[in-house]
Amino acid sequence: MAIAIIYMAKEFNWNHSIQGYVSSSFYFGYISTQIIGGVLTDKFGCRRVLGTAAAIWSLFTLLTPISARIDIYCLILCRICLGIGEGLSYPAIFSLISKWFPPEEQSRAASIICVSSYVGMVITMPVSNLLGSSQFGWESIFWVFAIVGSIWSVGIFRKVILETIQESAKKN
Repeated sequence: MAIAIIYMAKEFNWNHSIQGYVSSSFYFGYISTQIIGGVLTDKFGCRRVLGTAAAIWSLFTLLTPISARIDIYCLILCRICLGIGEGLSYPAIFSLISKWFPPEEQSRAASIICVSSYVGMVITMPVSNLLGSSQFGWESIFWVFAIVGSIWSVGIFRKVILETIQESAKKN
């Protein structure tokens, strides 16, 4: 959104206040699911919550251009929902680290995850700028990242389904 909002503000003639509301609305959703994400992860497992989170944020990333064209309030609601999806991810990731890594490697794994989010930004910012300035327009920023997130989510759910089938076969 940091890059896309530049193109969007120009097209929709948004002032700085509107841009601020759009940018900050994500964090209302994000902060609201941090604790809930931990509870859900404990109850349903890391992969299920992480896969669901990726599906939610991918869906609302895809819906962002549509909601922006409908109405500013629709866009703000869409951004809040995207934040809800992303807010579930960190509790699931840190739960995953606590279960999959030995104690002496957990801090290294957590550090790698945290640094990776910044590496992701270093990669996505110029890619977003290239997409936004292309013939496909600012909407393509959301389409591309929604597709990437959806593929990632399907990969996680594929693994969850296979594990569920294996567990069921062991019980029978």
